[in-house]
Amino acid sequence: MSGIIVEEQSFASVLKSLMKKYRISGQKIADRIGKSQKTVSRYANGEVVPKKKIQEQVLQAVSEIAGYSTEDLVAEGKEIKRVWELKTVTLGSARREAYKERREQAEKWAVRVFALLPEEKQKFMLDFFDLYAELKMYEMEMVDNFRRIPAEKEQVIMDIAYFLAMRKDQEKKDALEQYRALKYGEVCDRISQYQWEPESRDKYLEIPELEEETELESKFARKLADKSLELGQIQRLGIRLVDMINYRVEDWRFLSYIQVIYVQDEGTNYTRDYQIVGDEVYMLMCWLEKLAEKQYLSGYECMRRKSRLDDKSACLLV
Repeated sequence: MSGIIVEEQSFASVLKSLMKKYRISGQKIADRIGKSQKTVSRYANGEVVPKKKIQEQVLQAVSEIAGYSTEDLVAEGKEIKRVWELKTVTLGSARREAYKERREQAEKWAVRVFALLPEEKQKFMLDFFDLYAELKMYEMEMVDNFRRIPAEKEQVIMDIAYFLAMRKDQEKKDALEQYRALKYGEVCDRISQYQWEPESRDKYLEIPELEEETELESKFARKLADKSLELGQIQRLGIRLVDMINYRVEDWRFLSYIQVIYVQDEGTNYTRDYQIVGDEVYMLMCWLEKLAEKQYLSGYECMRRKSRLDDKSACLLV
């Protein structure tokens, strides 16, 4: 029995767990250690913490009744306590705690990325924060593909989007989506006034910790803390912020056309991020994806051909 000691703060939980598992009554333990049943109950409920010698006697009694060694029972009792404590955490509280932690991490990361932007771009993003925050994943993917295709095809897509947007059908979406359509046009007007160099992604390969926030960074952090923002929006801002600030006038104009089409569009189609879009937006999305994929494959084929030519040239030189 020497050396078998249970920490004072956990003895009651271990004892209670073992008594419950092996269906051992307090009276049985009391009979073996020469105490009253009431005293044993007070041990199990944590009302009284017995001395180490009494703890050993109690555990010895439990081990004899259960038919296991004291060492095994102490280890098992601690494991039971750990699992039992886990079960007392409700799914709702666990989700809330995990969500709170993930949101705090996402907010801090977004501020750290924002801090690397030049001051002029920080001010611009703050002016249009709501618009950046409301950008949907499928819109970003459409811009990604729009920027991958050649300029002549880009113009064709832009002309078709403009034609579909200018039909002036009745708006079928809510006020928020109509607001976004108007704001896209405003961004086009504002961004055309600047001659910005695109942000290099190499600059953002390592994001340093912030020792102290500037006034602009604090303002950005307060906007991120707005409870109306969803976690996914904050995560997108942190991950895609550099891509967003690099959008050209053409990209924003294209998005403005897409948004006008969106508020008038009919049909139900699901994007990869489970957003519902109408038939015309979905058609443009799929078309862009195919064009971008074709452009990538043609570029890859060119590289393969160049590689084969280089190999042939090397053979001729040998």
